[in-house]
Amino acid sequence: MHKPDYYARIEAPEMRDYGVYLRCDKLLACQKPLAEMVNADELQFQIVHQVEELW
Repeated sequence: MHKPDYYARIEAPEMRDYGVYLRCDKLLACQKPLAEMVNADELQFQIVHQVEELW
């Protein structure tokens, strides 16, 4: 993608929200629903490992 195209995309009104820009909805969809978790620390485990994968 060329810089002008990229800047046009991120300056669009729907991309001004940081959560939208980061596509948090897609990241959160990768996690199991709370009702399906077996252990109280499972959500923390998922978050830590998602962050490590993204880094």
